[in-house]
Amino acid sequence: MPFPSDVFLPLSAKYHGFVDSKTGYNSHWDITWSFTYALTGTEHAFCTFLTTNPELEGGIPGQYLGYLGINQYLLDENGSVITDEFGDNILIEGYGSLSSYNTSGILAIAFDSTGYFALSSAENSGVSVGDRTINSLIVRDPNNRVICNVALSSLDTGFHLASSVKTYQTMRFRLGNAGRKLQIDYRATDLKYINLTTLNVSVNT
Repeated sequence: MPFPSDVFLPLSAKYHGFVDSKTGYNSHWDITWSFTYALTGTEHAFCTFLTTNPELEGGIPGQYLGYLGINQYLLDENGSVITDEFGDNILIEGYGSLSSYNTSGILAIAFDSTGYFALSSAENSGVSVGDRTINSLIVRDPNNRVICNVALSSLDTGFHLASSVKTYQTMRFRLGNAGRKLQIDYRATDLKYINLTTLNVSVNT
């Protein structure tokens, strides 16, 4: 995947595409990954996830943040199928080749200013539009159930998802204890990592 031309990294930064799909990982050993990002503006989100599928090509747009659900049609935030001008359901592009990904997700972690990632749909459990949490951390388990949906401000007032100017911030994710504990950390200005939250999860791969 080529690096986007409209993003400028610090000189000391390194860009990595996908983790080597030829390398196997096992949740009985600790898995740690991290990345650096910068967000500005008022509406934004990103999602990082683990999957058992080695050939990830794309994901469902919109509220799913690139994380694949189990519906072949595009849905709005209320879980209703989106139709075109002729009233036909809109298929997810490339769904036929992606259908094997439907049950491959084992853990999804989203930072979402809208809270839409936690919404329920016809196939996925979650919350209603009225119960979504703005500027939230949302985690879905291997069964795509929402196991965490909390305001970021309730976790750490020093952590900010976005800023008025482009400021890079590093996140670290650690899955340990044989796939039963997820630690989410961010790096402070003194380069020390601060734990944002620790969650009990159930991931077995």
